[in-house]
Amino acid sequence: MSYFSIRTTCCVVLATLVAPTGAQFLALGHDPQRPEGALPVVRSFKCEGASMLEALLLLGQQEHVPLGIEYLDLEAVQKPISVNLHQTTFAEALKRILSNGKGYSWQLEGRVVTVGHGGVRQKTALNRVLPEFSIPKCSVQEANNALWMTLYNQLHPQVRGTLGDYNPGNFRYLLRPLKMHNASVREILHRFVSERVDAAWVVQVPSDHLIQLPPEGLWRIIEYDVPDLRQEIEAVRQSLSAYGPPPAARDAD
Repeated sequence: MSYFSIRTTCCVVLATLVAPTGAQFLALGHDPQRPEGALPVVRSFKCEGASMLEALLLLGQQEHVPLGIEYLDLEAVQKPISVNLHQTTFAEALKRILSNGKGYSWQLEGRVVTVGHGGVRQKTALNRVLPEFSIPKCSVQEANNALWMTLYNQLHPQVRGTLGDYNPGNFRYLLRPLKMHNASVREILHRFVSERVDAAWVVQVPSDHLIQLPPEGLWRIIEYDVPDLRQEIEAVRQSLSAYGPPPAARDAD
């Protein structure tokens, strides 16, 4: 019998164990009126000495825009950047932040802004299609764990069970029951953060490992209202750093 240990390190607030009311939706920053394909005007955005990943998450947090970040390199979590913008578009703010990296691009998919890199999308387990995926009413992190286990079981059908635990997440906001057929992992992650709004899913492995499913997880969902956003970013940085320098850098050595 094979077993697999699940480890999740997402740190979130464990608060009132109820779904938010309509008034709480506004307090949490949700904007159910924003249609697909619409992005907000950014009146002001400033960050000093932040990494590119932190700047992206802070922008998403400020403007209540869900993000899907499907490519990261070490520079994006290590190199400090500074951005100071006034009365601009969300698209221009993204352009300014991503100009600090190499080869990054973005696109709007429904209500989710996806950040990626040319050619990487074709080489990732995020493309894996799940014949059926369903969850009951649950927290985002519970939904995320269910997705991870569903994908793992599809990739390793010989495994009869799993051992481990995970942080069930923030119960102030619960996702509605969901059932999807023949949907990719990326599409399901988009669905999670699109409904949650104040959240992003972020890959935490280098591009040459995106086709795998490592024990620490291929991605993590970061809810914008965590107590310490930098702690989440540090966890991503540590995960990326564990793989060492990128292939080109290794070859140069």
